[in-house]
Amino acid sequence: MWRYFTMKTCVVAAVCLLAPAAAAWANGTSNFSAGVSANHRHAYGAAIALLTVALGEADLPAHLKAAALFERGSAYCETAQYNDAIADLTEAIRLAPGRADSFRERAKAYAREGLSDQAIGDETRALRLKRNDPSLYSERALLYLDRNRFREAIADLSAAIALAPRDAYLHYLRGHALRYTGEPARAVEDQSRALALNPGLVDAHEERAAAYEDQGEFARALDDFNAELARRNDVGVHFHKGIAEWYLGRYSDSAASFAEALRRNPSDGNLVLWFALAKTGLGDRSFDELAQSAKPVDLRTWAGPIIALYLRKSTLTQLLAIAQVGSPQMLALQRCDVDFYVGEWELRANPATAKALFRQAGIACPPDLVVRRAAAFELARMH
Repeated sequence: MWRYFTMKTCVVAAVCLLAPAAAAWANGTSNFSAGVSANHRHAYGAAIALLTVALGEADLPAHLKAAALFERGSAYCETAQYNDAIADLTEAIRLAPGRADSFRERAKAYAREGLSDQAIGDETRALRLKRNDPSLYSERALLYLDRNRFREAIADLSAAIALAPRDAYLHYLRGHALRYTGEPARAVEDQSRALALNPGLVDAHEERAAAYEDQGEFARALDDFNAELARRNDVGVHFHKGIAEWYLGRYSDSAASFAEALRRNPSDGNLVLWFALAKTGLGDRSFDELAQSAKPVDLRTWAGPIIALYLRKSTLTQLLAIAQVGSPQMLALQRCDVDFYVGEWELRANPATAKALFRQAGIACPPDLVVRRAAAFELARMH
């Protein structure tokens, strides 16, 4: 009996001694656990508040501090507080430099701040720690694509595809990049593979159609736009379908496609211009329909000044002066539009001038611009 009493007394004493430690543990981790849970539920404000309390508790276990900083940094990133996110994630990396996810999350914050080089550096560091993660390769590839570093993007996407060959989106992205390195046949192969893996990836139809157009296979491009239109009946698909029909000389169909696009977006100046080009292909040079379709367009905003030239409401000199105003990016786009659309304006009366303008558009314009491909098409047709 005395032995039993002594044992019971010792157990009670032990529980009493351990209770404060358990309470301290609960205080140190409960806010951390609640903050992590809130973060994973996308309740970012609550997550930040709870994790801030947790990080301020002296009894938060050391091994959880880096995790708490990572989680709070992630929540900051999702609420567009990028400087705070970068600060937290930098400290998390200092405390736990072997965690790839911290580099990956900081890369996201850098990228959203427009700091692509820093983001690429962090994705590279993450890859050193997790070399077999295809998503890290694809994330870095997207950053390379944003910087027009297409060959590096292709290399990363090829590495990702080797690890995840049945990921349709990876084939889609690589096919997109291949168009910019002048490899449309390989681009078609990748987009075809993407569609075989995921027939619902409608953007792959548009990308494959563009690659077909790069190869001059306009009928196949039109088939892809029709397939895309069956799944996504929007203004952009009608526009690109109209372009493909214009290439094929199906001007009546082209005009109908542009008319449908204009019905959905009547104030788009580029749609108005392409509708006019399709009608011109049908022999309509009166521009009566252009005057009607241009009514919703503000001729003071781009591409309104080109429409004004077509309607003889302004001169070429005035158009060229307007085209020289804007941001560096807009100046480049406006210059390309002027080269192509004025080339079309001059085509019948001054073919030599038109040819020079088309050649300039083919040299200077970005490869993804519709007017660059259209200018190259017109040049080929003039030879």
